[in-house]
Amino acid sequence: MKPSVLLVNPYIHDFTAHDLWMKPLGIYWLGSFLKEKGYEISLIDCVDRYQPLWLESQGIKKPKGKSNGTGPLPFEIIEKPTLYAPVLRRYKRYGISVEIFKTLLKQIPVPQAIMVSSMMTYWYPGVFETIKILREVFPQIPIALGGVYATLCPEHARKHSQADKVFEGPGEIQALRWLSEITGMDQKIPQYDVVPVEELPMPMHQLLFPGSIGVVATSLGCPLQCTYCASKQLQPKFRQRPLDKVFEEILYLVHKKHVKNIAFYDDALLIHAEKHFLPLLEKVSEHSLQTRFHTPNGIHSKLITPALAKAFDKARVETIRFSYERSPVFSPHESPKIEDQELAMAMECFKQADPDKKRQIEVYVKVGLPGQTMEEMVEAFLYVHKVGGYIKLADYSPVPGTPDFKKAMQKYGLDEKEPLYQNNTTLPYFMGLDENETMHPLKSLVNTLNYALDQGINLLQSPNLSKLFWNSAKKLV
Repeated sequence: MKPSVLLVNPYIHDFTAHDLWMKPLGIYWLGSFLKEKGYEISLIDCVDRYQPLWLESQGIKKPKGKSNGTGPLPFEIIEKPTLYAPVLRRYKRYGISVEIFKTLLKQIPVPQAIMVSSMMTYWYPGVFETIKILREVFPQIPIALGGVYATLCPEHARKHSQADKVFEGPGEIQALRWLSEITGMDQKIPQYDVVPVEELPMPMHQLLFPGSIGVVATSLGCPLQCTYCASKQLQPKFRQRPLDKVFEEILYLVHKKHVKNIAFYDDALLIHAEKHFLPLLEKVSEHSLQTRFHTPNGIHSKLITPALAKAFDKARVETIRFSYERSPVFSPHESPKIEDQELAMAMECFKQADPDKKRQIEVYVKVGLPGQTMEEMVEAFLYVHKVGGYIKLADYSPVPGTPDFKKAMQKYGLDEKEPLYQNNTTLPYFMGLDENETMHPLKSLVNTLNYALDQGINLLQSPNLSKLFWNSAKKLV
């Protein structure tokens, strides 16, 4: 009889959360890897809004959402951590109800080991609640914790999570070693610490419920050195997967799971695009797949070419998002994703690909960076609007282990060891900023600019209108 392992994607505790093509791809990969090694795998995703038992409890057949696969997560209002008491917003548990979670746990075979994932560092209260419930149902079963929070805040996790084991970084080999000790299963443990990318099996997409979106990563890690990003800690090396395996996954998701939306999870999707992503898009086009693709992570505008822009269109890549940073705290080496001219050229590539097509290309603009002024933020918004991009605010969040982290925490006198301070929703409060005087005016400006584009109006294309609007916007600062 195969040893059984339960994988769990935990609850989210936060002021806000939304399903923006959210799937625990890391757990899917871990599950496939362990299954290949002889383990029986069960998985429960506490934030899966397509969970049949939860849908049944709500008397609905499918969750609310947009045609692109995104939508609201179910939630319950819960008590805030003491640290967040001054924040005048409701704190919530996002995911299926605790009762349904416990029911699902009682429906599976008693596992010999449990492995819990984690995402945002400041979501750790949801991780802790999940582990507490697991302890109630399976008091004698060892629990391991991995993922983003466990990697970036390992000492905090070891001290407070109540997990028996904490994994840092890529977890497949660590999990295999731990499970061998727990279950006594005799098997050959690889000498390497990270599974070679060509040996990674297809993630367990078979666990997707009907109606779900699909997620695919054509690469792991990122070769860049952005000072605010922790990609290097999570995946030390940038590795691109074999295209035949990636395309096999896409075909499986479309033909076997009948997904209508697939999101690419890459941090650096367009690196070596002419040999990697471009051929993939061309394959997708050749097969006329009836699905839409999305790039929720900011892609590199400087790598967009006319050929790539046309391939995006032919392959039905519906959601296109760039990243844009404009602040003196960044040098070109520190933030190489985009520069002013490159964004304009990328937008022009898509315009030339199909001049008659109405697109909504979104551009992430980081706000709240250490040292960033209101004037710099407004200038960034106006520039993005001028080149025809829809502005999407990306609130700065201090990420442990990055060069910017210590600067930010020291600047505002915050405890580096407390992950709750890393929440981008609450950071303005701890920075001593009045949201009504700072963020609300900025959000109003962004809404105005985006609404104008919806109406086919670029407020900065006409010289007279541009000067009038620029002067009005400057009053914000």
